Amino acid sequence: MLASVVHLLVIAKFLVDEDLVLDVSVPAVRDFVAHLDDRIALLKST
Repeated sequence: MLASVVHLLVIAKFLVDEDLVLDVSVPAVRDFVAHLDDRIALLKST
């Protein structure tokens, strides 16, 4: 279960990084991406 969550977050992060879905220049989007980064790091560390 946890692995699938991490997998989905990594996919979402990739899509954002590649500008396929979200424009990172928008502050709310940037905050969301930062939150994703934190979440991925947290899940990987456990």
